[in-house]
This record gives sequence, C-alpha cells and structure tokens, in this order.
Amino acid sequence: EDATHLEDNECDIKLAGDSFIAFILRTWCLELKVLTYSTHLYYS
Repeated sequence: EDATHLEDNECDIKLAGDSFIAFILRTWCLELKVLTYSTHLYYS
C-alpha cells in the first residue's frame, strides 16, 4: 500500500495545478494505476 500511495503522490506532484487539463490528467493517471494494480492482482 505504501508504494501505491507514493505513486499517487508522485502523480499529484507532476500534474499539480487547478486547471481542467491538470485535473483530467491527474484522474487519468490514477485510473491507469488502478488498472495496472488490478491487472497485477489478476495475474499474481
């Protein structure tokens, strides 16, 4: 869980900002991480 939290924070830092584009990118980034995590669980 710690690694996941670090990645999420990293995501927020890289895409920091209040603009709509930043919000979309941040959301997409987190969705991608969830998808990757789910895939990892499925194949583990």
